Amino acid sequence: MGVGPLVIFTLSSLAPELVVDLGVQRVQLGLLATVAYLAAAPLCLMAGPLLRWLDASTVLLLLFGLAAIALILISGARSWWWLCGAAFLSGVVQSMSNPVTNLLVSTSSERPRGALMGVKQAGVQMGQLCAGMVALAALLVSWRIAALATVPICLLALVLTFGLRRTQTPPTVISAGPGGLPREAWWLFAYSFFVAVAVQASNVYLPLFGTERIGLTSAIAGSTMTLIGLLGIASRIGWGRASDGPRPASSSLRILASTSLLAAGIFEMATATGSPVVLWAGVVVHAAGAIAANVVIIHALITIVRPEQVAAASGYQALAQYLGFAIGPLSFGLLIDQAGGYALGWGLVAMGYFMALTIARFAPIDR
Repeated sequence: MGVGPLVIFTLSSLAPELVVDLGVQRVQLGLLATVAYLAAAPLCLMAGPLLRWLDASTVLLLLFGLAAIALILISGARSWWWLCGAAFLSGVVQSMSNPVTNLLVSTSSERPRGALMGVKQAGVQMGQLCAGMVALAALLVSWRIAALATVPICLLALVLTFGLRRTQTPPTVISAGPGGLPREAWWLFAYSFFVAVAVQASNVYLPLFGTERIGLTSAIAGSTMTLIGLLGIASRIGWGRASDGPRPASSSLRILASTSLLAAGIFEMATATGSPVVLWAGVVVHAAGAIAANVVIIHALITIVRPEQVAAASGYQALAQYLGFAIGPLSFGLLIDQAGGYALGWGLVAMGYFMALTIARFAPIDR
């Protein structure tokens, strides 16, 4: 789950260097995420058909190989277009990562599944943690070498995947289309979209925000990714375990949206005060809330749909999420460029979380 997002997180953690060395504009930084997730959005709907022809292990091998190529492109980039190529490949990888892993979880005999889902989704934050370390490594070596040093992660994943037992998923598990999905699923898709708009805008621009508004060095600002990664791993595993308990999904989603809204408010306060302490407080609350939301969403989704609908439902959830990921950073970048500051950008983030909170409060999500 971590290798596709690792590409985008690496671009974010290296944002100050990319702006200086390659002349990347702030709005172009957000556009890289847009490229990635516009590529991912339509491809994620191909999960079911692809899994009819290839077993899950083969799909994983393909994804790890593409992620390695994307990271090599970043290290050798000579212009913004090279970064676009890396972002596109990242989108291809991420388009399939959730559907194929959700299918593996849903067909697993492991119980409880919430804990397993939490560990699976924590992989994304492992990628974020690694990306934050790239920014620190760039202090000792060039940012290009630091980016290249992430490639062995993909190679290790390839080796581990070769050790998996090859099993073809039964066709009946992946053959269903979107028809007949319960209405609760569609509300979960909407919640996922609004959270994605806000969370990815935050993830992409936090390092640049740290340098431009708070006055941190590039390495320290990039380490916001490290802290989010560390706390996000714990947050996702913890919420995954909590999802196996009696609390209804809507209650958990309200708590997460409220916590995320608080984080947006803290980032707004950091904009006004320029205080590093306030920024780091926002990072902690962001990791505790917004980062964990996807675990609860996906666990609720595979609980309410039939087994044969998991691949299709996961594809539509990924579509909603990736559309949000595409819109959020680009909108944030346009706002800070046009307004000349970050206040409106964090207002956009707050609006996304408020919409998610409204859905969790009033929409029928629980069965």
